Amino acid sequence: MKRAIHHLGTLLLVALVLSSRAYSVWAQGAVSEAIPVMTFADSVHNFGLVAEEKGPIGCIFYFRNTGSAPLVITNATADCGCTTPSYTRETVAPGARGEVRVTYNPEGRPGTFVKKVRIYSNAGELPKELVIKGNVTTLGGNEDRKYQLRVGGLQVSNHLLAFPIVSAEGDATIRLVVNNPTDRPIMVRLRKVPKFVSISKTEFTLEPNEPEELYLTSLVSPKDKPALRYGVLHLEACDAEGKIQESADVKVSMPIIPDELISGTGKSPKMDLVTYYDFGERPASETIKGRITLENKGEAPLEIYSVVSGNKAIKIKAKSKTIAPGAKSELVYSINMREVARQGGKLSQNVDLLVNDPHGPLRKVRFEASIKK
Repeated sequence: MKRAIHHLGTLLLVALVLSSRAYSVWAQGAVSEAIPVMTFADSVHNFGLVAEEKGPIGCIFYFRNTGSAPLVITNATADCGCTTPSYTRETVAPGARGEVRVTYNPEGRPGTFVKKVRIYSNAGELPKELVIKGNVTTLGGNEDRKYQLRVGGLQVSNHLLAFPIVSAEGDATIRLVVNNPTDRPIMVRLRKVPKFVSISKTEFTLEPNEPEELYLTSLVSPKDKPALRYGVLHLEACDAEGKIQESADVKVSMPIIPDELISGTGKSPKMDLVTYYDFGERPASETIKGRITLENKGEAPLEIYSVVSGNKAIKIKAKSKTIAPGAKSELVYSINMREVARQGGKLSQNVDLLVNDPHGPLRKVRFEASIKK
């Protein structure tokens, strides 16, 4: 009996040794098998600040086949249609280099972006990921991309810098373009910068026919309450000695909402209202008074953070700051036509409402009126 057990143990030991040798031979064959390897020099490209109106931007990701077999890219995909990849179509020999080109279209996409491109190949790795990112800047709401303001000899892109909706969770950057089309140097000074923004430059000299792009970035902290913020950027055009030749104010607006409103999860309010009122011709002695109905068609309370007219002729306020689901409230307004007459006799003004409706946090109600002759 003992001899049989000993014999069985010997057989098991021999089997283990043979299987170990067989695995060793197979493993050596697997290691020595020729395979391609895709190695990128960099897998992330940061464009930094990107000018929206200058059109598509691009970058190149270079890679090397550090393996021992030819490499072929079979496909490349992107997160959305705004990002377009192209790549080396030819076979990349071991030790040779290839490339992946990525183009991004910033038009109509203000704010930060992070996009992924996935590269599929015969390298056997699922898939390689490349990342592009940056911050698309606009001309602060200047839709026609033309200079709107003249200060001395300077051309200024905007008389109003309108930030997109921002929160403490992410920065927003917009641009103010200043151009010197004259044949003499102009010193530019920027004063009274609003506390809720930072600016790239506050003093510089423009040579003849020289432009300058100024970047304004939002400064919002978690402690800031939701509101429509307004401020003034005072711009001075000076001669070479620093003497002020002319000055003007550029208005700055910024709607600030809570971080949780960005995510838009869970039940939410939904505000419904009429947004256009044309009062036609009215006598200068009249004060137009009225009410605008606000209805909450959502499933959560509607919070009204700010109501701002931006015109001395219009006074407007919310009757209630909170509207329950399914309930209604009102905006009460009055329009002083004497003030409209002092402003030139024609009123065409937006009233801004900032609310916690994730479907549209910033709403505009437009008032039109003119003085009856």
